[in-house]
Amino acid sequence: MAVQWHCRFDPVTAKRFRLLVREAKDNVSRIWEVELYEPAP
Repeated sequence: MAVQWHCRFDPVTAKRFRLLVREAKDNVSRIWEVELYEPAP
């Protein structure tokens, strides 16, 4: 079963990052990739 989901968020500035998965099919979540970037100069 191939599931593909992606989302873009508005830019924010932070010192830390937390990813919270609130729901998942069969209580299993698989995070393949998370990309964080420094702000543009």
